[in-house]
Amino acid sequence: MAAVFRPVADDLASAGHSVRLDPDPSETHDGRQRAQLILDGEVLGSLVVDPTRGMNTALLLLADLTQDFLVGRRQRQDDGTPWPACVAGHLHPMRIVYGLDDPVWTCPRDPRINVPIGKHPGRPFDLP
Repeated sequence: MAAVFRPVADDLASAGHSVRLDPDPSETHDGRQRAQLILDGEVLGSLVVDPTRGMNTALLLLADLTQDFLVGRRQRQDDGTPWPACVAGHLHPMRIVYGLDDPVWTCPRDPRINVPIGKHPGRPFDLP
């Protein structure tokens, strides 16, 4: 789980977050890997990976679920800061898109703007 999650953790760290995975106490024997997502010292929820689905699919699912957890946390804290920030400087978060060859964060306004998951700079690019 940690190896698949590493690119998402790198993107969280680039945005200034402390992140770790802890064993999930609800572990079952269905072949899926589970871990608790701890962000900035707060348990956000349980991540689940089915290793039979492939690395890219697992990465996309983990990125998607992590983003959902972070949005929920920020709504509870009345914090509208998007994660990951759109690198084009737009006010919305970037999104994952299923079905692409590579796992990327994509601007929902302009799908030509994308950043590989794990390589997000944590802030918008400096535009000329």
